[in-house]
Amino acid sequence: MLTGFYTAFSPACFSLLGLWLVVIQINTDTWRNPPSQKQAYLVALYFAAPGTMSLLALIDPMSTVAWRIVFIIISVLGLAGMILYASPHQQRHPDALEVSDRLVHWLAIGLYVAIAVLAVPPLHTLRIEGVLLTVLLLLGVHLALMQMFAVKAPPKKPHGNIPGPDASGQSR
Repeated sequence: MLTGFYTAFSPACFSLLGLWLVVIQINTDTWRNPPSQKQAYLVALYFAAPGTMSLLALIDPMSTVAWRIVFIIISVLGLAGMILYASPHQQRHPDALEVSDRLVHWLAIGLYVAIAVLAVPPLHTLRIEGVLLTVLLLLGVHLALMQMFAVKAPPKKPHGNIPGPDASGQSR
């Protein structure tokens, strides 16, 4: 049963990662400033880390040692990414987006810690880990949607300053 879950969960994570990369690519100019780059990276981490854990857990589903080591390593790396690329919002009077980002950020840190801690003892906790990974993925979807709708479109360039073809079809 768990093999089926992880077999479906991993591609779902990587599909969401791919969609997130398309969102970034479509509006590249908006994501070029450092705070936005950090936020884009964090959202990608919400999809890449659970997907990688799930994929590597399938290498040998009967061996607890393999998935435990993978879950610990990737959780520690995810935790480091969350700490290094903390939420860039630093307003004095936080708005709803900033409060949501902070809450999601701290929940994700807690989830990474819980995933790593549950993987340490030699118990069969893959079912609990699956629930935690699903919550982590849902937090990533929430954050991705919040960031997509919060990002302002880049300013339009005036049409008069763009060189184009003249009446003969040649560029000016």
